[in-house]
Amino acid sequence: MDFFYSDEIDASRYETYDLDHGIPLRMHRDSAIEVKGALRARKDWTRYVRPVHGYKGGLADPFGFISVTIPEYRPERLEIVSYANEFAFLYDDDMETLELKIPTNDLDSFLQPFVTPALEADARSRPEKRLQAQIFSEMMAIDHQRAITTMKAWASFVQLASRTRMTPFETLEEYIPTRVIDAGELIWFGSLTFGMGLTIPDEEYDLCMSLAKPGYAALGLTNDLYSWEKERKAAQDIGQDYVFNAIWVIMRESAIGEEEAKEVCRREIAQNIGLFRDIVARTKSDLSVSRDLRVYIEAVRLQTRVLRVAPSFASAVKIIISDEGVSGLYSGLTASVVRQLTYSGIRFGIYEELKSKSGPAPSSQYLLTTAWCSGFAGGLAGNFADVLNVRMQHDGSLPSHQRHNYRHVGDGILRMAREEGIGAYMRGWLPNCTRAATQTAGQLASYDIIKKSILNYRKTEETPAVQATSAFLAAVIAVTVTNPLDVLKTRAMSSISPDGTGMVATAREAFRTEGPAWIFRGWVPSFLRVGPHTMCQINTHEITVVYKGLPTSEAEW
Repeated sequence: MDFFYSDEIDASRYETYDLDHGIPLRMHRDSAIEVKGALRARKDWTRYVRPVHGYKGGLADPFGFISVTIPEYRPERLEIVSYANEFAFLYDDDMETLELKIPTNDLDSFLQPFVTPALEADARSRPEKRLQAQIFSEMMAIDHQRAITTMKAWASFVQLASRTRMTPFETLEEYIPTRVIDAGELIWFGSLTFGMGLTIPDEEYDLCMSLAKPGYAALGLTNDLYSWEKERKAAQDIGQDYVFNAIWVIMRESAIGEEEAKEVCRREIAQNIGLFRDIVARTKSDLSVSRDLRVYIEAVRLQTRVLRVAPSFASAVKIIISDEGVSGLYSGLTASVVRQLTYSGIRFGIYEELKSKSGPAPSSQYLLTTAWCSGFAGGLAGNFADVLNVRMQHDGSLPSHQRHNYRHVGDGILRMAREEGIGAYMRGWLPNCTRAATQTAGQLASYDIIKKSILNYRKTEETPAVQATSAFLAAVIAVTVTNPLDVLKTRAMSSISPDGTGMVATAREAFRTEGPAWIFRGWVPSFLRVGPHTMCQINTHEITVVYKGLPTSEAEW
């Protein structure tokens, strides 16, 4: 297979979890085109159907979904297929919300715009059908015949996949063929042939599907392995007594635990990839089949590699602004203000009061202990506002049926008590108070200790530059030591489980699913928030102290 539009990516830039089996990761050189198409789809969906929240298909910088799964996409076709891919993810979200909550007839009605690949749409048509017609019109303008082939494949996928999740499976042998369908075998057939300009002869179609099956089985099982926790929780949240996931099927079939089931799943993935690797090798040298079939099978091989990359901070900002406008960056502002009035006011007040009673030269140990206790007290007092702040900021990333939809902080306070009881105010209090105590020690005590060290080392007077430097270094320390606790606190507070999630259980789950990397997840955005906040807060406090005529250093006592 020749490569014209993609480059191989350095393996140090992504995690493979030992399931890559030597398959290289390639990415399209014009991945910005994919982002453009995905953003256009989100904008149209928001305008014509309903608001979009959170990440969907093609916006996980730096590795776009289509750009790595089909790296040899022809550039002029990339935007519209990215649009179609994002459309499919948005539609799938609605399907997962509807398919277990509405009668079959209503479900058939909902599916009709997608099953019928017609281009006729008018103002009376469902908005989804109008968008669908727009997609196919643009595709047919590029490549009429392959667009029709793709349209038929996608329609067949919707008819089959819409019911694959309706019934629990008893054995892995029964589950895998269905998982191949759900993994998008037909979706990918349409996308690959259209995007790469391939034509699979009618007489080779069945052979093509048969050869690709182990590859898509590996792809589907890999997705199951790494989405198990999320899918299990989603099933529990809607009261479903089974999970459409290989881990659940293996646990049920073999009567084994979760970790053992994951190992069985890993072995099944390796077995399917090994089988598919042999198929690729044989097909590559088989001149009795068409060139396009050989290229298709090699393209599927590139899709079977494992890749997990979190969306970047820049991508998150871009999507928030695209979906919600600049105001989206200030979600939860009222709760944040209330939190500062309670949490910060109390911790600053207690710390400064106790520090002032210790004399002109309190020891580092005294400062750290005092700051830790002050932060714990502040965290306890401001916990209710922190819960509200976390929920209001994270609402947009949740499915619609899981959102709290608080209008403002007052509405949140009343509804939490009415819907969940007063105990909801203290949800996640232990990780929150521990984090508040650690951050206060990292900010206030570190600031005083660093400032004292600078003054003693340089034998200089206290100046705004010394204060700013000390505040900056204190912010670095505070963010680094509190980031793991911040991750745990956020996950505990944003939980929609009535009983919440314990700190130890949350940490154990994070280590099991993400490894140690979760400890520093979100460090950069955290510092961008805490750094300026710490410097402004401490320097403002110093100005207040000077204004009141209070001593700021040993020399002034």
